[in-house]
Amino acid sequence: MAVALFGCGYKNLPVPPDKVVPKAVEDLRFVEQDRGGRLEWTYPVESVTGQDLPEIDSFELFQAMVPERDYCPTCPIPFGQPQALPAGESTIQGKKRTASAPLPRLVPGNKYFFKVRSRTSWWVSSDDSNVVTFVWKVAASVPQGLNIKAGRENIALAWQPVRVMADGSPLTAPAHYQVQRSDDGQAFVRIAVVDSPRYTDNAVRPGQKYFYRVQALIRVDGQESAGALSHAASATLIETPPLAPPSGVGIALTAAGARVYWDSAESAAGYRIYRRAATEGDYQRLGDARAEANIFIDTSAKEGVTYFYVVTTLGADGEESAPSRPASSRW
Repeated sequence: MAVALFGCGYKNLPVPPDKVVPKAVEDLRFVEQDRGGRLEWTYPVESVTGQDLPEIDSFELFQAMVPERDYCPTCPIPFGQPQALPAGESTIQGKKRTASAPLPRLVPGNKYFFKVRSRTSWWVSSDDSNVVTFVWKVAASVPQGLNIKAGRENIALAWQPVRVMADGSPLTAPAHYQVQRSDDGQAFVRIAVVDSPRYTDNAVRPGQKYFYRVQALIRVDGQESAGALSHAASATLIETPPLAPPSGVGIALTAAGARVYWDSAESAAGYRIYRRAATEGDYQRLGDARAEANIFIDTSAKEGVTYFYVVTTLGADGEESAPSRPASSRW
């Protein structure tokens, strides 16, 4: 009896067309958290030939762990079998999605390596991503009590100083603090590193809501170690209407000099008086008056000269209004 055997002809997996092979992930990164951390990366949205990829089937996460004392820089990285992670649509409302994988059980004293691959099917895989590597050490604890106070021109931050490590033991080195800011509460960037638990952000603009978070930094074995990030807090500059200049500015000639007077302006913390002669082009500052004064005596006016006067309103934070309508007199 003859038996016929048939096969598909493939000894290995078929080679997928390039138009469905995802581009390799290029932004794999580690985000440190209290007692652990997480990996983050951006979903690929194109194939290696530039074709749109609306969906990623899954990710493969590879990990290697080597005791720090046994690490060999020239040895191959001993990656183990990958962990399969579910994926899905590569964008949400036109924005690239961010994938993440928690790393809750990191062991101090070990050097870790991670990389990911993207899959569009069981037989179509991207190339390896960039490799993320770090030595896990116990980091400083999370800054607590982040408080934000918005002013008219800046936003002030303050928090409690960090005094212990994440495991409750005393700090092994002085703590510094990294301040991060975001315009949307999602994408944070570092804006400062400070030595004390406070910071004033002067690079802000009215109408924009800002989000802030803080983390402690210490140096461990000559390397900077970042603790977990604090909760995020937000603030918006206090918006106030522009100061109005005084109205009713007038001049009265007296034996003491030219008496400049005006009506009180709302929210005035004081007033500033300017003068120019009829033959001059620019106003010169004469002096300031208290909010309750409403008058100023110009004792330097010269006989036979026509002068023009304007008055501005001063605010509590040093801001100044536009000038009033000019008043004139001939001394």
